[in-house]
Amino acid sequence: MTAAGVRDLANWRGDDRDVADRLTRILSEDEIRALRDLADRHAARPADEIAAADFSVPATDGLIEDLQYAVMDGAGATILKGLDPGSMKAGAFERIFWGLGSQLGDGAIQSPSGERIARVEKREDNPEGRGTLMDGELRPHTDLHEILALACISEAAEGGESMLVSAAALRDAVADRDPDALAALEQGYYAGINEVVGGAEPVTQEPVPIFSETQGRLSCWYNRFFLAAAARARREEFPEAFAHAMAVLDEEAMRPGLGYRFDLEPGDMMFWHNWTCLHARQAFKDGGGRKRLLLRLWLNVERGRPVDPRVAARAAAIDADHAAAFARRQAA
Repeated sequence: MTAAGVRDLANWRGDDRDVADRLTRILSEDEIRALRDLADRHAARPADEIAAADFSVPATDGLIEDLQYAVMDGAGATILKGLDPGSMKAGAFERIFWGLGSQLGDGAIQSPSGERIARVEKREDNPEGRGTLMDGELRPHTDLHEILALACISEAAEGGESMLVSAAALRDAVADRDPDALAALEQGYYAGINEVVGGAEPVTQEPVPIFSETQGRLSCWYNRFFLAAAARARREEFPEAFAHAMAVLDEEAMRPGLGYRFDLEPGDMMFWHNWTCLHARQAFKDGGGRKRLLLRLWLNVERGRPVDPRVAARAAAIDADHAAAFARRQAA
């Protein structure tokens, strides 16, 4: 609850009775038809060249309004259901995914290869050590862009359950259990880079807060990969208080009932605010003709939600690092 008893829509628990309804949006037949028609209309164009203005008709106005509200001002996430990738022409599902994402923000490149629509799948060739190309468990974390999105094309043979965690609910859980741990998380720690990609600033000049509040809006930035990279760059261990605080956060984020656990099924698209919700994934196995394949977007918002400038700078830094690595690859 917030001041004056108003409910914080982004503060929810996975065991709330209405959480599935709050986080799920079923597409109507008219919306599905309109989205498919839009995808076919732009079939001759690469998906990531479709602009927001190109992917909107009156039949999708309500959907886009609901999507924008849910991600930016509501629960912080929404899962769209009703599409069937298997019944669409080649590339149509990808164009719909990008087209809806374009209504929320601008797609960023996601690796030195320059792709803006990334494939999330198990690969043996993974020189950058990206978790999105592995089949192991990914514990609750955030990435570095304001809005993230995943679209499921096919499921694994086994495992792969997804989870969203409300940052507000997680902060409350940490505060209730260990106020000193919360204080250490609010102080934060330095952020590093993916050393394989490289970057102009291997470690930030000042700590980046894990939990922060700006203009009344709570944000969470938490990614052990980049925190550990910073510790390596600084040639030190995590401070004892911060290491303990991360352990508390990890335990509370995985505590049964806090996060919302669900399966992303073929055709589902999930959009969420990266500083409002943490996300996670269970380990999975491919086999028997079944291979887990998702698409992913990183979206920057031009006039986005207020956030601590140290957090916002991380997205700008990773974009600059990827752009530089992509330029080097093209020049080689």
